[in-house]
Amino acid sequence: MSPATATATGSRIVKGTMSSRGNAPSLAISGIPPEVLERFMTRARRDGWFSKNALLIELMRDYGNETLTPAAAPPPFDPTRKPGSSGQK
Repeated sequence: MSPATATATGSRIVKGTMSSRGNAPSLAISGIPPEVLERFMTRARRDGWFSKNALLIELMRDYGNETLTPAAAPPPFDPTRKPGSSGQK
């Protein structure tokens, strides 16, 4: 298992671990602000993404293929942050 964390504009958005279940890795997500999750779920339903797993995989694929760019800049690098932490103090 390896840690997987991400932050956006100082707020912890994704924190979890990547692990293999069968042939595919999985990612646990926590710390999502309620208003962000509600907007995500509302739009996903409206657009017909009833499988949130499929939507997240597609977003990850698009980001990895450089066809999707987040609106916010990544947070600044913190050399004192421990690996696997969210960087929040």
